[in-house]
Amino acid sequence: MTSRDHTIQRSMRRAIGWALLGSVIAFGVAEQSPEFLLLVLAGVAAAWWVAVLPERPAPPNAINAGLVGVLGIGFLQLMRLGLTVSAFAFFIGLLLVVKLFDLRRATDWGQVLLLVTALYIAAVLTSNSMFTGVMLLLGTALVFRAILRYQIFAAVQRAQRPDPPADLALRRDLRSIQIGAGFAIVITAVAVFVFIPRNLGSEAFGNWGSIPVGQTTGFTDEVQLGGPGLISQSQTPVMDVVILDRNERNRGRSDAPPIFLRGAVLETYESGRWTRDTELRRRGSVRAQFIPEGSAIRPYRPPTREPWELELRISIRNAQPGASPLFTHWQPLELRPVNSGQFLAHDPRTGTVLRDGFAGRVEYTIRSNDPRFSPNRPENGAERSPLHSGEIPEPVIEFARTVLEGAEIAFDPDVRPVSDDIRAVRALESHLRSNFSYTLVDEPVPPGREPTVWFLNERRTGHCEYYASALALLTRAAGINARVITGYVASDYNEVTGQYVVRESNAHGWIEAEIAPGFWMTFDGTPPADFYQIHQPTPTLWRSVKNMYETIEFAWISGVVGFNTGTQRQLLGNMATDFGLRTFGGRMIERLRTGGESLILRALAVAIGVFGASMAVGLVVTRHHANLASLLRAVLARLVARARAIRTGHSDWPDHLRERVLKALAAAGVPKPAQRPLREHLRRNAADLPPLLADALDDACALLYQARYAPANPPPDSRFREAIRALRASENRERSRASA
Repeated sequence: MTSRDHTIQRSMRRAIGWALLGSVIAFGVAEQSPEFLLLVLAGVAAAWWVAVLPERPAPPNAINAGLVGVLGIGFLQLMRLGLTVSAFAFFIGLLLVVKLFDLRRATDWGQVLLLVTALYIAAVLTSNSMFTGVMLLLGTALVFRAILRYQIFAAVQRAQRPDPPADLALRRDLRSIQIGAGFAIVITAVAVFVFIPRNLGSEAFGNWGSIPVGQTTGFTDEVQLGGPGLISQSQTPVMDVVILDRNERNRGRSDAPPIFLRGAVLETYESGRWTRDTELRRRGSVRAQFIPEGSAIRPYRPPTREPWELELRISIRNAQPGASPLFTHWQPLELRPVNSGQFLAHDPRTGTVLRDGFAGRVEYTIRSNDPRFSPNRPENGAERSPLHSGEIPEPVIEFARTVLEGAEIAFDPDVRPVSDDIRAVRALESHLRSNFSYTLVDEPVPPGREPTVWFLNERRTGHCEYYASALALLTRAAGINARVITGYVASDYNEVTGQYVVRESNAHGWIEAEIAPGFWMTFDGTPPADFYQIHQPTPTLWRSVKNMYETIEFAWISGVVGFNTGTQRQLLGNMATDFGLRTFGGRMIERLRTGGESLILRALAVAIGVFGASMAVGLVVTRHHANLASLLRAVLARLVARARAIRTGHSDWPDHLRERVLKALAAAGVPKPAQRPLREHLRRNAADLPPLLADALDDACALLYQARYAPANPPPDSRFREAIRALRASENRERSRASA
């Protein structure tokens, strides 16, 4: 290999190439977008072999056409995805491909480095997974290495020298600089990460992000039956759940029954669609209130003061922005936000809890009793609550009648005692579990058919939403209130970390039935064998490897991504402080919440005013920069002279007066020679000077001589100021007389 193979330009090109490849892979994996990977990698490979390696840039017309195409595609992505990281990164990737065809100067390589850095930043904004963190660490080293080589190449081009060989000594020096500076950067980054106050910018930037962050989940707050497709089985983690008892002992087990975490309560049914109560939606959501860190809300107060038995520590990895549910047990005794306050709203009628905030990691704890063992015995003569309004299809009523009569349970609620309601719901649940099958394939409902009736009487196979819809309508047909619940089930337990990993595929639908006045209980018509096969993975070698990876990822999520105010306080103690910034930020957010549109409009008006004033100042400075510079120099000189006079105890007024006298003589046409004394010069030219100006000059000359030859008794500064004003007045008078 010759020395020519190690030139500065080729060394820089290889370094930028590796950084570019890492950025594309990092964002493609973080976004989970094979389309982005294939499209951008294919474009980069084509540009590299066609234009970069042979150093043959494309013609300017082709580059301009490519830029127009990229702008058009970027606009379409913006319309489709909105202002998100996904649309931004897609545009950057295409722009990067076009730029590789147009590398003519060192500045073009610098622009490529900027685009590569933007892709790494987009990857971090898209995903907080451990893989993204590792890719960011590697990408930082690759980008820093590329920047060092780019700076040398740019200096060589500015010097207009031929591309020199990168000899062994230069490569060794670059390696030493990279290791030393990289070590300093790592130390600085760790210090900033540990000591900087937490969440200072989340309110400002939390809203802007890729749609998949916090929104690509299997959970939905409404159910629509009958659409074609395949139910998603994504293994992306959504939540981490740890279950403790009162003695802080972990109660999780891999063979424990699944934990139902409710998110949305759907009570209105119409033609295969379950939604929240229409009257409730018309009235609007319950107003959110700010619950400070360390405080708690008590959504349910039992008639008997039962102590809590279980504590669920839940961490939602990427919560949705705006109003999003906090997943809870039914009737939790206490809910407490962790590490930061939250705006929470609780609907006591449905038992749902909503948070109103920005996207990101959310942690909270729930204290409750085990809902499977809550005691309830309906009193003798108790009356059922009125049924929820809504039409029940006639075939569903007949189906429920057949099942209950076959189980020897009275179908008519006027005949059946309230104590038998739980038996009736159990019979309906058991019938669905025993006589129907589960599938992830969602076939379209035939035209004109009611979806739940079609599922019960014809298809007899479906996913959890069909089972929840059927069981809820069958229960209502028997005169018992029922509602569909959507949320998650926690069943995938990690023995090493002691936490349940809740994935997108663990989204589930079930029902709650009012088996006694005011007492609701959970039921699920999904066949148990299929349910456990989907939500409780079987132990395999691949599963063990995956558990090991998730153990490391959990440490990453809890130790790095979850490094918050509480963790900072535990680590630093009294040293942890935010210098009042969090309080200030909280007050600003609260003002924005309460001020409404008027405050935002005033802030916008101030911003426009500041922007306009800045633009005006910039234009003035650009046009009159020379005059402004000279004025600034004069002001600075005056300030320096004044400071020197104050420091030495001598006034600078004699110097000002002397300059003024010399300017007045020059303006009158009798400039003073340097070697002639002032008094003699005035005597010689007295006849050529106007009378008023001659008198003012005589007075000034007397002051100057007194200051010079009688330092023990100097005249006050006020006399010098008066002499200068007199000179100016006489000059202005003579000037006005001459113009008249």
